[in-house]
Amino acid sequence: MYVQNLIKDKHKAKKNWQRTRIEVVRRKLNQLTRRVKWELDNLRFNSYRVYLGKQRSPIPPLKNGIAKYDTNAEKSEAFADYFESCSTTETNTASQNEILEKATNRTEQNTNKSVIKAMKVLGTEESRRNKPMTSTTGSSEIKNQQQNNNNTEG
Repeated sequence: MYVQNLIKDKHKAKKNWQRTRIEVVRRKLNQLTRRVKWELDNLRFNSYRVYLGKQRSPIPPLKNGIAKYDTNAEKSEAFADYFESCSTTETNTASQNEILEKATNRTEQNTNKSVIKAMKVLGTEESRRNKPMTSTTGSSEIKNQQQNNNNTEG
């Protein structure tokens, strides 16, 4: 309301100055112009400050599984722990690279061993299929083994 009255007075002073072109009226107009500008700036600033005051709502509690963080200190600690676990340093990166290399080498070694075992098994099965059964043992030993097998089955 006060600012509106100042603006009306300024308009009257401007109208008066344009008609009369008197120096005293011009000074009054300049004073009113500066005063209106200052009051409008204050009004904007105060309105914005009130607006910000109303908008401020506390950050709700943070929940991480079962854990609940209510205070700002607890929240900041939770964020710090989380970001610390996400970030890496050069030494951590080097040790992580070493771990990855070791794991890769182990995986390659295990894969190679598995392939070799599979090849041996396949090779022995193939050799059994393709080759006639020959034995270095005598025929009497083969007969004894066959008899033992028959005795255990019956």
